[in-house]
Amino acid sequence: MVDEKQEQQFRHLESDLLGRVQNPQLAFASSDAKRHIRQGFARRLLLMQTNRLAMTNIAPLERKEKLLSYECADLNVHVNSWYVQLRGALDNLAWALHYEWKLLGQGDEKNVRLRRKCDLFGAEFRRAVRTSLPALADVIDRHASWAAGLKELRDPIAHRVPIYAVPGVAFNDDKARFDQLNEEAQAAAAAGDFDTFRDKMWEAQRVGTYFHVFAMSGPGGIQLHRLPAQLALDFTAFLDLATAVVCELETRSGLAGRSGRRWRAAAEPER
Repeated sequence: MVDEKQEQQFRHLESDLLGRVQNPQLAFASSDAKRHIRQGFARRLLLMQTNRLAMTNIAPLERKEKLLSYECADLNVHVNSWYVQLRGALDNLAWALHYEWKLLGQGDEKNVRLRRKCDLFGAEFRRAVRTSLPALADVIDRHASWAAGLKELRDPIAHRVPIYAVPGVAFNDDKARFDQLNEEAQAAAAAGDFDTFRDKMWEAQRVGTYFHVFAMSGPGGIQLHRLPAQLALDFTAFLDLATAVVCELETRSGLAGRSGRRWRAAAEPER
C-alpha cells in the first residue's frame, strides 16, 4: 500500500518501538501505565501492521484491475480496522501518560469525567503535558492540526459512517461496456441460460479501473482521498507521537541512548 522504501522504514520504526516498550529495563511507576503500553499500544501496533500488510496484498501500488466484491470488502475491513486501532493506540498513549505522571490528578478509567479529559489533544490534557513534559508537549503541538483533521475526516468511529475504499472507477467506455454486459446477462437469464448469465455478470463486475482512493461520507458530502498517501501521512504522524511518548518513558526509567532526533525520524521520512 506504500512504496517499498517507505514500507521498510515503517517496519523498522515499528520493530524499534515494539522492542523498546517490551524492554524489561523499561520501568513503570504505574501498573496501569504499563498495561496501556504493553497490552494496549503494543498490541494495536501489531494489528495496524497486519492491516497494512493485508491492504498491500489486496491492492499493491501497481494494481490497475478493479477490485472484486470480496476483495473490496476485505480491503475495507482492513482500512477501517487500521484507523480504529490508530485512534485506540493514541488513547492508550494518553492513558499511559496520565497514569505515569498523574497528569489529570487522581482517577482512572472508571471515572466518566476523566475519560472525557484523557485525550492526547484535549486542551486540559495538553496544558498538563506542557507543565510536566514540555518536550513532549512540543511534539503534540506540532501534530495538533493533523489530529483535528484525523478526527474530522478519517475517524470511522466518530463519524459513525465507515471509510469506503472504492473498488474501481468506470469511464464512459467502461459504462457502455458495463451496460451492454448487464443487458446480455438479463437476456440470458430470461432465456434460461444461467451459465451465460453468470459469465456475463462476472465479466461486468470486472469492468473499470482500480485507483487507490477511499471515500468519506459526511454532512458536507463525499470526499475522496488517495489511500497510500493518506495512510503514509497518518502513520508518520502517529509514529512520531508514539516515539516521543516512549522517549519520555525511557527517560523516566534512566535508559540512555535514545536521542530526541529519533522523534523527527518518523515525522520527516527520507524522500
